[in-house]
Amino acid sequence: MRSRARDRIGTALSASPAPPALVLVLVLVLSARQAQAQTPAQGLPDQLAIIYREANASERDTIEDIAKRLYPADVAGFLKSWEDEGSFGASLETGNTWEWGAYAGAELTRRNNLWEHRFSADFNLREVDGERTEVPLNGAYRARRDFRDSPVFAFGSLAYARNPFQGIGRRFTEVVEAGYQIVDTDAIDREASGGPATRQTRFTDGTAENRLAVFLDTDFSRDITDTLAFCEHVTLVLDEAKTTLTDSTGWDTITRLSVVPGL
Repeated sequence: MRSRARDRIGTALSASPAPPALVLVLVLVLSARQAQAQTPAQGLPDQLAIIYREANASERDTIEDIAKRLYPADVAGFLKSWEDEGSFGASLETGNTWEWGAYAGAELTRRNNLWEHRFSADFNLREVDGERTEVPLNGAYRARRDFRDSPVFAFGSLAYARNPFQGIGRRFTEVVEAGYQIVDTDAIDREASGGPATRQTRFTDGTAENRLAVFLDTDFSRDITDTLAFCEHVTLVLDEAKTTLTDSTGWDTITRLSVVPGL
């Protein structure tokens, strides 16, 4: 999602007056590149790894762009970038009944050039007058492939769901989709996708069913700060007998975990 926007931003910054820290990065990287041209040394320079490790989150995108252009063959092993998002919430209602609920979700994403791998899980708990009424559990893995300089993308995913209060002991959903990036800026992302799916469900009464389905998905996120974002993710799965709608909206805290040489 962000890779194309970050490439454009990095190019724009390289043509504009750069902050002193980034000027230093350019000097060190270019010096190391000249040294590599004179010797058979392989890999990225140690100076770049140190600068990347010590940089602020807002500076790392530009450093990544510089490294991708100067060291295209080596950058894949260097920029093993991970991003994680966590969300949680709670509610309490009193009156004729006593109701409370809690929600927690986590998402781990790895982006590498045109590929993105995403792992996610969420859990919801709700009780009314001491009786548990909701305990859905969801988990998913998604592999996404972008196309250079194109808003079109493709991905496949595998999802797991469990919700005994709706009679679902376990459900697996496999999807192959094509999508389109509607908005792709530094602060805002919106995309939509759709494609065929299959679902295998085992119910709590012991029965099971396998069905073909249609999967529709839309994602929206807006960065408020470097570590806070508003996100909404809506999925819709339709088969000949059932429709499943999932809507996740909230404020997410974002932290980037970067593994670089020497760490």
